[in-house]
Amino acid sequence: MDTAAYRKITSDASGSSTTSEMMSLKNRIYVLVLISLAGSCFMVARAGQRSSSASGNTPQPVGDRPGLHLRSKESCFVSGVVLSAVSGEPVKRARLSLGDASVNATGSHTETDATGRFLLRAFAQGRHRLDVRKKGFLDAQFDITSCDQQSDIANYSSTDNLPLVTLRLSPLSVISGRAIDQEGDPVVGASVHAKLASYPGGPLHGVAMATTDDRGMYRLHGLKPGTYYISADPAESDWGETERVSGDGAFNDYVTTFYPDTNDLRSATAVSVRSGEQTSGIEIRLMKTAVKSPTMVVPILFTGSTAFSSGTSTRPDKQSSKAELSPSEQGTVGGMVVDQLTSEPLRYAKVAMEGTRNGMNVPYVAETDATGIFLVRNVDPGNYHLMVDHPGYLQMPRISGLQSLTGASLTVKRKQTLSDIVLRVSPSSVVTGRVFDQDGDPASDFQIQARRYSYIGGKRQLHLIATSVTNDLGEYRLHGLSPGTYYIVASSTAAATGADQEKRGPERYVPTYYPRNTDLLGAAPVAVGQGDQITGIDIWATVSRPVTIRGRVLTSAGTQFSRNTVITLISRGFDTAGASFNPTTTVKDALGHFEIRGVSPGAYTLSALTNEKNDHYAGAQALEIRDMDIENIELVMNRSGTVNGRVRVEGDKSIALKSVRVLLEPDNNLLTGSVIGDVKPDGTFSIAGVLPDQYTIEVFGLPQEFYLRKIEVGMEDIPGRKIDFRHAAGPFELVVSSSAGSIAGSVVDEEQTTAKGVEVVLVPAPEHRQERDLYRTALTNKEGQFNFLGVPPGEYKLFAVPGVEPEAYFDPDFIGPLEDYGQVINVEENSSHVELLKVLSTP
Repeated sequence: MDTAAYRKITSDASGSSTTSEMMSLKNRIYVLVLISLAGSCFMVARAGQRSSSASGNTPQPVGDRPGLHLRSKESCFVSGVVLSAVSGEPVKRARLSLGDASVNATGSHTETDATGRFLLRAFAQGRHRLDVRKKGFLDAQFDITSCDQQSDIANYSSTDNLPLVTLRLSPLSVISGRAIDQEGDPVVGASVHAKLASYPGGPLHGVAMATTDDRGMYRLHGLKPGTYYISADPAESDWGETERVSGDGAFNDYVTTFYPDTNDLRSATAVSVRSGEQTSGIEIRLMKTAVKSPTMVVPILFTGSTAFSSGTSTRPDKQSSKAELSPSEQGTVGGMVVDQLTSEPLRYAKVAMEGTRNGMNVPYVAETDATGIFLVRNVDPGNYHLMVDHPGYLQMPRISGLQSLTGASLTVKRKQTLSDIVLRVSPSSVVTGRVFDQDGDPASDFQIQARRYSYIGGKRQLHLIATSVTNDLGEYRLHGLSPGTYYIVASSTAAATGADQEKRGPERYVPTYYPRNTDLLGAAPVAVGQGDQITGIDIWATVSRPVTIRGRVLTSAGTQFSRNTVITLISRGFDTAGASFNPTTTVKDALGHFEIRGVSPGAYTLSALTNEKNDHYAGAQALEIRDMDIENIELVMNRSGTVNGRVRVEGDKSIALKSVRVLLEPDNNLLTGSVIGDVKPDGTFSIAGVLPDQYTIEVFGLPQEFYLRKIEVGMEDIPGRKIDFRHAAGPFELVVSSSAGSIAGSVVDEEQTTAKGVEVVLVPAPEHRQERDLYRTALTNKEGQFNFLGVPPGEYKLFAVPGVEPEAYFDPDFIGPLEDYGQVINVEENSSHVELLKVLSTP
């Protein structure tokens, strides 16, 4: 700044140049200093303060931001604006860090506001480094030299008047396209990678990855300018290799393919992108490799973790002494896969036949041809369950003429050929939307989950069904959904690991349910029908300050705690298998003190577990966490014990009690799992590891005609199959009886035709629907018949509704609309009932 300009600024600040010259040097304010910042930038500095006696005023903040007084001598500040180098638009919430370049240390921090402006204050003279970061842009670094000129800060009444440094950030780039197979159909679940060489001729390494959706679409974002090779890896099959019906005996398996359609990098086409460039239409046609194999392949097990080599020529049979059947003794299964709604054949669909053989589930796998026909040869005799895998369809098919809850099943006999089987599969549904951050901008890299309630073991739980991740546009796509009611929740991937998100200071994103609720109770459910394409399910992500929980665990016995005491905080907004962030810690000292940091607001259960000198201790309590730290929690742990009981038999039939087992399932299964005890021949049993809690009692191993008649503690009958050990319950007695009733019958459809493969459910009266052992289920046989034995006396309703999920009958929301259609039956001791039941349509 030249001398004339400097004098003009000080003159304006004091009212006249004459007055300024008369003021003493030490009472002057010097504020504006021009320094070098990446070539040229303005810096603001202050060397002293105006005397209150001279000015009559106290120092005022710069602008409307509190705490921006620059009181320190020999300190500087810099103001500026951050813009996109491509669009010129302001970049809000860019993170700026100012540090000492000589020691590589970080000092002041700030963020740009909604207009892209920033102010960094109070740093000493010297050489500094300014780092600027914003997701979606290249990181930038600028050098700052010392403050070597000064002016009067009083000329700048607000930050709007400060001289601005213009910093330009280069946006990252995007490559998008599709992955398709040799027939042009979308490849679902393929991993698409952008690969880059660190130096010319060097090896490739992946810098970005995306997964294809149900349309085969992918979007690779966050790419720096450069030249990339794009590759696609097929999703790992649940069933391994497949048999083609061409009759050539060859198996074709997809392999890693480089854009556009080669597995040889030397033949691949590179894709170059500039800063902020959006390159689309990069379509990868996956290549296949042919491996000569026999017509039947053993891929991987449907259940368990053991896998067999995909190229094996014989199915594993080493565990059985049974001789391998010759091909002449084996059967053949063939047919067609069609769309259930349109009856159109589905080409290149995978068909799996899962059957139990030698104690292991070994699936046979085939693939339909271009006309939807499949053929499975060399099938051992047995019962099989059929599954179908095709993009855009549910895996559970139905055989024409069968309405089975669990899909299609069939029996193969020796030398039998089953042909003309028609497998009908239902179109799956899709839910799409966008996620927006706290500023209303697209939020990338958020995990989206579709969750729905289901009943497992008679308990209503919210389970994870499908997941997706938002792209740089904030878009997500949840596919493969069956009809039902879902809750859609968005979580920051940083928050899911407990990490601070973008280091934004005290606040971070918390799991948010559609449309913008952090509490499941306020979430809006999304109803999905068969084949629906639901759009516009947009979520506004919520930020909150994470809190800290401090307290101690203790026992009534005054136990000294060791480091193996584990404290866990579990969100009650999710089931335990899918909680977004379950912090776990241990006690800090022998007094049981603990601390858990970084907890988002919500409803939680705090639990503690430990073993001390062979004694098992556990405790839990509910917490409602808001936006304040929680101090001085006292979590009491109780010692587990052993309960004793006896099984007493009523009726005129005897029973071998040594095969009977008694199960106690806790209401609070976060502390411990179920505990079980074996009944001795004299009817007595002991169950160890029982905590002070309420348990549900179940008895296993009873003959079909027996049932649990009542539970006695002392002289008192305990209703509802529940017993409370929190109040020192003593030995209890389980009375079982052979005086149960029975129900038999048959099921017909609307045309009075036998309905085979339909699930029939016996549901107890409303006041007993929490007693899950009173429910009965059975599948009708090929004659449409069913049979229930050992039915405890009471009132029931019979239902036959095909195609519903397992244990849906436990759900009051499901059974409610069907109440009036259930067939009422009153079962008495030793009674028998024969019923004719009609198939109902699902509500």
